Amino acid sequence: MGRGSLVNTDALTEEVVAGRLRCALDVVDPEPLPGDHPLMSAAGSIVLPHVGGSNVSYRPRVRDLILQQIELIKAGKSPEFLVQRGRLDLNSTGE
Repeated sequence: MGRGSLVNTDALTEEVVAGRLRCALDVVDPEPLPGDHPLMSAAGSIVLPHVGGSNVSYRPRVRDLILQQIELIKAGKSPEFLVQRGRLDLNSTGE
């Protein structure tokens, strides 16, 4: 467990790509990771946006977004804001 520049991103990437480690990241160095960075597509890697802070409007807004995403998935459509194609990319073939 580490944060941003405390973690050697190159070393972490090497281990995750080799399958020896798994990671879930929200703070990285560099921030943000380039879209073509190997951690963005590695099987053992989850990269989330760094969204620090909270306010009174956060919970209702995130609840609404989650409910909208669930409805899209139930309808056989891809959720909004999908960064990495995979299991949830239900409509990538245009069908």
